Amino acid sequence: MCGICGICNPRGVETSLVEKMTHIMFHRGPDSGGTWLNDARTLALGNRRLAVIDLDPRSNQPLHYPERGLSITFNGEIYNYTEPRKELEALGHKFRTHSDTEVVLHGYAEWGFDAIHKFRGMFAFALWDDNKKLLWVARDRLGVKPVIYYHQGDVFAFASEIQQFSQCEQFKLSDDVSALYDTLTYGYIPSPKTAFKELRKLEAGHYLVWQDNKLRDVKYWDVTEFGTNRISANDAISLIREQLEQAIALRLVSDVPVGTLLSGGIDSSCVTWYAQKNADHPLYTFSIGFDEHSELEFAKIVADAVKSNHVVRHYDVASAKEDFARWMFLYGEPHGDSSIFPTTLVSQMAREKVTVALSGDGGDEIFWGYKRYQHFAEHNGQHGFPLRGAFRDFVHKYYPFMSKGRIRSQLYLLDDFELWCVLMGGFPKADKERLLNAELLREFRDYDDYWSWRRFWKSELPLATRLQYLDLKTYLPDDIMVKVDRASMAVSLEAREPLLDHKLVEAAFALPDKLRSDGKTLKLIFKQAMRGVLPESILSKPKKGFSIPWMTWVKSMPDFAQQRGDGGFFKRGLSLPPNYTVLVLQQWLKR
Repeated sequence: MCGICGICNPRGVETSLVEKMTHIMFHRGPDSGGTWLNDARTLALGNRRLAVIDLDPRSNQPLHYPERGLSITFNGEIYNYTEPRKELEALGHKFRTHSDTEVVLHGYAEWGFDAIHKFRGMFAFALWDDNKKLLWVARDRLGVKPVIYYHQGDVFAFASEIQQFSQCEQFKLSDDVSALYDTLTYGYIPSPKTAFKELRKLEAGHYLVWQDNKLRDVKYWDVTEFGTNRISANDAISLIREQLEQAIALRLVSDVPVGTLLSGGIDSSCVTWYAQKNADHPLYTFSIGFDEHSELEFAKIVADAVKSNHVVRHYDVASAKEDFARWMFLYGEPHGDSSIFPTTLVSQMAREKVTVALSGDGGDEIFWGYKRYQHFAEHNGQHGFPLRGAFRDFVHKYYPFMSKGRIRSQLYLLDDFELWCVLMGGFPKADKERLLNAELLREFRDYDDYWSWRRFWKSELPLATRLQYLDLKTYLPDDIMVKVDRASMAVSLEAREPLLDHKLVEAAFALPDKLRSDGKTLKLIFKQAMRGVLPESILSKPKKGFSIPWMTWVKSMPDFAQQRGDGGFFKRGLSLPPNYTVLVLQQWLKR
């Protein structure tokens, strides 16, 4: 795991600028760092390395293949790197290191852009071909690793984090008000937008090609097979078990200590179970609990069953007060996911013992695990009754803003995207009218609030698959993976997500819809596959997300919770609701 950056400028690159961008991301790779300029001084690459595979200094980056004029800065891991390496060696390639990064260099030399289809892992990299004067910037299929880029005129730059641009005065940035507005809808800023007009996020499963001062965006991967694998339930269970164990075993490849983040839910329990099964020594497992909100008893059941070295800590509101300001700005832009707190804390715990930790992220998206899927199915199609408009006006007038009664009533009044917005915890247009100043409302009167969801809404798919795919393309890469990357990298921990192995994802989506979901049981096929593997208490317990007791905590943080709009974005004098997204956005606007 590392941090990357680079600049292309035909008029020359300032060495001090790429060095500063590299230093800003020191936390992403404390083991070594380096920068490199091409002979023409029109391109610079930077890297901070967290050494995980091949600890030899020869694998420090940027890494080069001088015989072919290739250089690379790489972030992530290619878990199956030994497979393409053997292919390349059979074709006559000679390697100087044992790193997966060098395999990417030689893979491009042999197969060009098609090399990416041979890589199984999480990655973000930039590869310079000096012969073709071409820069190839790629992001992994599921968006586990980030790429932020800047393209103004004939200058192109990229980085792992927004702060590598926002903290460098050479990049003239301006707020993208539409992206800040989007935060209230989604709880995050959806790709390809960032909080700044001049910066963009490279989307998951895409790569960029910069050549002749022109930028080309290419989508190289997507889920394309939905319900096409017509197999029996028993065969589906065997397939899922096989793919799970293979994906988890692959992610144990490391030259440094590995552990697991164990929440006590079925996803992290599955990862922990198969990880320990495939390890040759007791692994460390890490769990965190909160006042009034804990699954530690279930985490202990799994830890005891696999006989791991289990580490537990409790987190309370007093700790949250100290950590809030520091952790809220890890993203470099407003981000309304309060689980940044437990994610960062459990990452801190893990880093005291290990350098790599496997997590259970992604299980809800690929195995139909969110309660909102059930709620959407229940209320979908109930918004077409004749008096909808009058009833809606009544609800907005007489139910208190953000009250449970108002939210529940709205579920029967909203169209598909408004319904999804409310279920995701966002603000539909009618609620934004209660929050935002009049000038801003006029500016966004005809704005499509749901543009990001609309891009990936496949109406031809069965409802269950449609909602999973929507989350896979939006919420997963833009919220969950951003949170996990920033929280883990802030403490120099490599987080790995085996449930997002692209072969497992493809296998799960290809199963018949009725095997993945009966419309009632969350994670139906996953639970069936884990029956007889995990303790029954883990499989039968109600779902509980990895979150904090926010509404309890916020009462103890009056300085943060009791805020009023200043008229610039929110209505002047308006007492802002104790909604985490709203309050984070307000703090960001005050920066």
